[in-house]
Amino acid sequence: ALMDEKYASILVLHYLDGMSCQEIAQVMGSNLSTITTQLGRARKQAASLPAFKCLVDNNNSAVKNKINNLEDV
Repeated sequence: ALMDEKYASILVLHYLDGMSCQEIAQVMGSNLSTITTQLGRARKQAASLPAFKCLVDNNNSAVKNKINNLEDV
């Protein structure tokens, strides 16, 4: 299953573009609490994707730590 597009967008903006939740809320025309909730859901959804699990299974410790942090937040 693929990640929901709105969640993928939030992950990209936050982790790749380095935007804060407040900045994402402004760009997307949402309120801060909505973005914070969606970022949490996006992290959980990303952590369950086979591509992420494959990286973890291949013992890539740097990737494994990042993914484990996604699940913990």
